Amino acid sequence: MISWAKINKYFFWLAIFAIPWQLRHTLLFASYQGEFFEYASISIYLSDILIILVLLTWWLMAADQPKPKFGPKQVSWPLSLLILWMWLSVGYISWTGGNWLVGFNQAFHFTLFGLFYWYFINQVTDIWEVWLPLTGGVIFQSVLGLGQYISNHSLGLNQLGESVLDPLVAGIPVVLVKGARQLRAHGMLPHANVLGGYLATSLIWVWGGYWISQQKPSIKWLLWCGLVLGGIALLLSFSRSSWLAISITILIFLGLALS
Repeated sequence: MISWAKINKYFFWLAIFAIPWQLRHTLLFASYQGEFFEYASISIYLSDILIILVLLTWWLMAADQPKPKFGPKQVSWPLSLLILWMWLSVGYISWTGGNWLVGFNQAFHFTLFGLFYWYFINQVTDIWEVWLPLTGGVIFQSVLGLGQYISNHSLGLNQLGESVLDPLVAGIPVVLVKGARQLRAHGMLPHANVLGGYLATSLIWVWGGYWISQQKPSIKWLLWCGLVLGGIALLLSFSRSSWLAISITILIFLGLALS
């Protein structure tokens, strides 16, 4: 007999791990002045497929589940209204002769986010189900970012979604080191600042998990690796806004701990 609960959990772990990946298939290619135009193109990402599989297997096991919770009204109602507004906007775009497919794509992704949120508050009862794949994702992205920085070019993983990175090409995020162009860490993300934002957000969660994992030495070691590698990769992303964000967050936590 198929255990949809186990399959659902595996898909969920993979989705959390793969959220920062840029592995995608472009369904509608748009160009501007002969170059790929991101904002008018439509793509489906690996993370989209995994989240859809999470939701599909959740639906298949719905008969054995209690009535789903809607979540806190302060979050669920604004989120529901935003999703409704996005779908109404698709109709408006179509009526005005705009590119309704792009609007449909945006509304679809907002809806997918909302459904994933409701899955989260209904199905995730153990926070370690989030912490472990999240930490694995941080370690994976950090190792890739370190490799990119050390080699000073992309690692040839474009089939997995890595951007083609050459520090000599104009527009590629770099820093000057002794007058030479040094590539910033990107990981599988489209820009070094995006990697910085991902790491700054994730490391706060990993740090929290580290401090409550006193009775779990093997998990604590994994979280420690995530903190060290993620911290180094965050520095090598040279994302100053991310440095500022995580510094302010740490100061707030320290202030609360000492008060």
